Amino acid sequence: MNAFAQNKHLVQVVLPKTIKRIAKRAFKESSVQQVNFSEGLREIGDEAFNASALQTALLPNSVENLGESVFQNSKIKQITFPKNLKSSG
Repeated sequence: MNAFAQNKHLVQVVLPKTIKRIAKRAFKESSVQQVNFSEGLREIGDEAFNASALQTALLPNSVENLGESVFQNSKIKQITFPKNLKSSG
């Protein structure tokens, strides 16, 4: 699901604790610069932030799976990987 893909008006997103998964290509090519990832998030789908304006990803320890090319071609400058990460694209 490309919920916010190519959205050029989105700058910041706060994800509630009830979100367990970010879908494939959810924020691809979007202008989102900041995402507050909440504890409880378990999976980030393929290309979720591909070619986005996201600059920092502080992933909570609850994240176990990262899809393929999640941050490829983004503006990412800093990533903090979770201790419980089991698989990465």
